[in-house]
Amino acid sequence: MAKKSEKISYPLNLLKSRKKDTVDTVINWSITMGRLMVIVVELVALSAFLYRFSLDRQIIDLNSKIKQQEAAIRLLKDNEIQYRNLHERLTSAATLSTMAIQKIKVFQDIVDLLPQNIILNTLSVLENKITINVSSRNTSSLKQFVNSLKTYPQISKLFLNSISVKEASGLTLTLVANIQ
Repeated sequence: MAKKSEKISYPLNLLKSRKKDTVDTVINWSITMGRLMVIVVELVALSAFLYRFSLDRQIIDLNSKIKQQEAAIRLLKDNEIQYRNLHERLTSAATLSTMAIQKIKVFQDIVDLLPQNIILNTLSVLENKITINVSSRNTSSLKQFVNSLKTYPQISKLFLNSISVKEASGLTLTLVANIQ
C-alpha cells in the first residue's frame, strides 16, 4: 500500500504580531519623516521658484519705470538749462545792483564831505579802490577834506598819489583809497 504522504506543515502567520520590533519602529518612523522632509523641501523649492517669478516681474516693472523717467528728464533738460542760466543772471544782477547801491552811497558820501571851495575833478570807483582828483586854492580846505576821508568808515587806507600846483586851479591832489 501506498504510504500516505506525510503532511508537512509550515507555520504561516498572515497576521502581524502585536509586538513590534524597535528596529521596525525606527525604520517606519524614518521613512515617514523622510517623506515629510522631501515634501517640505519640494514646497520650499516651489515657493522660491514662484517668488523668483514675482521678483522678475518687479524688476521688469522698475526698469520700464526708470526708462519713462529718463525720457521725462531728457525732455526737461533744456528747461533746466534755461532755468539755471536765468538764475545765474538774476543772481549776478542782484549782486551788481547791491554793489551799485553801495558805490552810489560812497559817491554821495564823498561828495557830501567836500568843503564848498574844493572842486571835484574826477571820482572813480574800481572794485575796491576809489580815485579822487580834487583841486582848491585853499590848503586848509584840502586838509579838512583829507581828514574827513581818513575818518570815513568805508575807507580802510588812504594814499596821496600826486600833488600838483597850477596857477589856474591852485593845488591839485590825486588821492587813492581802499574801500571795504
